[in-house]
Amino acid sequence: MKKKGFTLVELLAVIVVLAIIALIAVPVVINITKSAQRGAFKSSAYGILESAKIYYLSGKVQSKDVLSRIDVVQKDENDKYILEYNGEKPESGVIVFDSNGKSALAIKKGTFCASKNYNEEEIKVQDIDKNGKCTINENGVIDIEKEEPDDSIKIGYIEDLVDLAISVNESSDGASSKTYTLIRNLDFNDDSSYKNPTSTTYGDINRDGKIDDIKTELTSSKGFPMIGINGTLKNENDESYTVETSFQGIFDGKGYSISNLYIDSPSLTCNGLFSNISDGAEIKNIKLLDSKVNGVTEKFGSLVGCAKAKEKQVTLDNITVTATVNGPSANAGGLIGYSEGTEANKVIVNNITANTNVSVGSAYAGGLIGTSNNTEINNIEITSNVSQAGAILGGVVGQAINTNVDGGNVNTTIIGKSGNGGTGGILGSSQTPSSIKNLNIKYDITSYNIIGGVLGNSSGYATIDNINVLTGSTIKSSSDSVGGLVGSGGANISNSEVNADISVGYSSGGILGYGGGTISDSTFNGNITSNSTYEIRYVGGIAGSFSGKIENVKSNGKLKFDCNASSVGGIVGDNTNGSSSSLNNVNSTMNLNMKYGSNVGGIVGSTNGDIENATANLDITFTDNSSSNSHIGGIAGFTGSSIVNNATYIGTISSGTSFNVAGLIGGLYDTKVKNSYVNTIIKSNSAYYIAGFCNSDQSSGSSIYNSGANVKMIINHTTSDNETITGFARNTPIYNSFSNVDITLNTGGRQATVFGLSQKSVSNSYITGNITINGTDSAFLHGISSSSVNNSYTNTNVVINNPGTSSNKWLVLYGITSENATNSLTNSNLTLKNADTYKNGFSTSPSEAGGMIYRLGQNVNNSFYSASQLIKDEAGTTLPTTTVASETSASIDDIKTVNWQSSLFGNKFKYKEGYYPQVYKVDDNGNATTELVPNQKLIKITGTDSSQTPTITTQIEKESIVGETDKEAPTCELNYFDSLENGFTASYLCTDNVEVTEKRHLYDSRSDMTANITSLASLDIKSSSTSNNTVSTWTTTSSASQGVEAPDQGLCYYFRYGAQDAAGNYRVYKTSYCLSY
Repeated sequence: MKKKGFTLVELLAVIVVLAIIALIAVPVVINITKSAQRGAFKSSAYGILESAKIYYLSGKVQSKDVLSRIDVVQKDENDKYILEYNGEKPESGVIVFDSNGKSALAIKKGTFCASKNYNEEEIKVQDIDKNGKCTINENGVIDIEKEEPDDSIKIGYIEDLVDLAISVNESSDGASSKTYTLIRNLDFNDDSSYKNPTSTTYGDINRDGKIDDIKTELTSSKGFPMIGINGTLKNENDESYTVETSFQGIFDGKGYSISNLYIDSPSLTCNGLFSNISDGAEIKNIKLLDSKVNGVTEKFGSLVGCAKAKEKQVTLDNITVTATVNGPSANAGGLIGYSEGTEANKVIVNNITANTNVSVGSAYAGGLIGTSNNTEINNIEITSNVSQAGAILGGVVGQAINTNVDGGNVNTTIIGKSGNGGTGGILGSSQTPSSIKNLNIKYDITSYNIIGGVLGNSSGYATIDNINVLTGSTIKSSSDSVGGLVGSGGANISNSEVNADISVGYSSGGILGYGGGTISDSTFNGNITSNSTYEIRYVGGIAGSFSGKIENVKSNGKLKFDCNASSVGGIVGDNTNGSSSSLNNVNSTMNLNMKYGSNVGGIVGSTNGDIENATANLDITFTDNSSSNSHIGGIAGFTGSSIVNNATYIGTISSGTSFNVAGLIGGLYDTKVKNSYVNTIIKSNSAYYIAGFCNSDQSSGSSIYNSGANVKMIINHTTSDNETITGFARNTPIYNSFSNVDITLNTGGRQATVFGLSQKSVSNSYITGNITINGTDSAFLHGISSSSVNNSYTNTNVVINNPGTSSNKWLVLYGITSENATNSLTNSNLTLKNADTYKNGFSTSPSEAGGMIYRLGQNVNNSFYSASQLIKDEAGTTLPTTTVASETSASIDDIKTVNWQSSLFGNKFKYKEGYYPQVYKVDDNGNATTELVPNQKLIKITGTDSSQTPTITTQIEKESIVGETDKEAPTCELNYFDSLENGFTASYLCTDNVEVTEKRHLYDSRSDMTANITSLASLDIKSSSTSNNTVSTWTTTSSASQGVEAPDQGLCYYFRYGAQDAAGNYRVYKTSYCLSY
């Protein structure tokens, strides 16, 4: 029988059944296969981890901080994998070990990612896209990311950019908010960047009234039509209409470049590749090279004309730009013309590399942005050239409003022709407080006024921190308000260094020109000069005219002016804003050189604020000998209502005709000076009121404490009489101070008036040195003062040579004072040449016919002079004198400490060169006691280390530390104690009571009261062999940090001294000294 085949229906049924079976089976098979692959990969991951552990324990892995990182596919120098394991190699992978040896893992193969965190034991495998992320970042955190589908619109030709511009400008199909991706480099001048460079399909795309091929349209006339548009256009009927559209999407350059962009649209504002971008817009990862943008109206930049963030943040990130931007109007930037955000939604500009040339005819030009408002700029690398005929321009931003710049490097050249809005290397002007941080900058700025190396004009108080101005930077100005960082306005400046040369006018400084705020932890190195031939004012090495606090700053270099200068200082020119102004821990080595001037100081020209811890090591020179200089000081020209503490000046002051010149302060009013010191040479041609330390013609409320001077003066009097020279401080009371002088006064026949220390009261102070007066017909000489003197002495050599030709010659000489002298001494030698030309005899007033007066003082109490004080002429002939007859004399040894007993006063007077005198009380029989006259203290002056002498409380305890012995420790007494700025020096006089074979020791444990000392000799602090009854002096120095604060006792120090016998036993004494001030 003939068999029948499948019918068509049957065949279709079979096919359907097979399809259903396949539909069910294939996914199952695929899943089974994938599951097997996942399991195999997981097993491989465990094997890789075990191999990594062995490698980690071998110590071969490179560590970064606390993390040790291993690349699982890394090969060694022999091209072998560093990890050995079975199975197929993954595509990539990282294993990280933390400081405790715990591991994290992320390994990728195909679409699998195996991962394990530090505290996990199991490795997990999850699916990712083929291009997804599976790694561990630099912070040791696992980073797994599935690849997002790329549905962006691709930009591969110039025509695609034109299409983007058209669609955004016509607001069609939501084009403005889409994502666009650049997929290759494009060049407007390169035919290969076009689909068809000769096509005319786009018509008059540049809106210049004629149709050319697309390449010509985009590279000439008005150029590229821009993405987004803002301005007035004309339709096909030549009718004008206004349009404003913006880009709000994402444009990702993917690191590719667009070159030779050209835009010249005179009727439109906001010119740039993107005319307008706004809420949510993001432009990133793009290089815009060799672009040229010309704008007639305002707001133009190479990449973006206007960026506005109102409802959402706007971001520009990872962008490289080389561009030329020109226009006669305002708001031009190398990257953005105008940016404006809000407090909540800022314009963010990150990671920018730019080389730009920007030139405008009006205001607001910046190497990066013309005007910025609520904008954040971070991590920039910029080289810019900015110029304008108008005002306000910056190397980064022209006008900034609430703008912050943080991180990067800037090299800028700026030329401003006129205007006074502000020119700055970073920001031209800041209208509300902005901040500039963490930048290196080199600048070359030439402009008229209000110029700052970083910020030109600041409204409010800008924050400037961690700025480094590189060597070779320059500013050239012929007017006012110029600073190495800030030109004018308020600023809080810290942690910055300026290395620059600055040419200035009024109100200029190495860091800030004119303004207020704070300047701290900053340095200026360079020269500040002026080409003015008239006058400049308010110039300083750190700040010109400044109201506020300056601390922890240094200035180095030179201040040089070929004109009259006033209020000039090595740190600040003028700092006169009362209690809000102060200088603390400031140092200047800037030499000051000018034609002539007033209120000039090594630290500050004039101030009514406090000065604390100031040092000036510099010279002050005036080159015009025919002009007058007034209020000149090594530290300050003039101070008012100030406290000056711990100030030091070292240098030479050279002047023409001088008024109120002094080693420390030229003129002080209501000022307290403490713990300060000068070592100076003062030279002057014709001098009015010269003082070694301080000068005052308004001494109300002023006083000087614990201070000293080493002064050499060479003074030529050439103009008039009544020129006063003071060895220390004119018209100011002084306490606990000294002056060591070498004064040469050439009077030219004029009257000479010399005061050893002051014209006001003097206590606990002394003067030593030499005073030579040449060619005087008449002289007042006061050994110490013309006011009351207490517990003080003078030890000077006075020589008066070659009197003038006047027939009315007279000398009034007071050994100590013309007022009251108490507990004081003069040990001065006086030599006269041609002394017989002076009329001998006693005269009560120099207004009489003439003569010589020599007195110790008007009213003397417990005061005396020495025999060496006889008046002699050059040949040694003793001359008649009119001294106080009842006083006796005795020689004084000025090298060793000696006692001097006066039969008249019965006091024991003790003094030593370099120390203040001590006067002891006497008993009823006139014998000296060991009790000091109240308030008399032995204080050594050692520059800036002078300070109050403490009250010392001493306690001595015996203690045997090792063994028993009858051996007595040395007998030691405190011989000398001197408080220092931060501790003290102590000297002991010790008498030994030990055998030759034994040792005696003096050593200190300072603040350690409980030290278990096993051997005196092992300390090796102070030890030596000695014979019996040897007297030795031991000295030890301790700092305040080695003391222990003891309740009701002050700061306490602990010392031990002892003796050790041949058996190794010793006895020691423990001595405690507690200091209270």
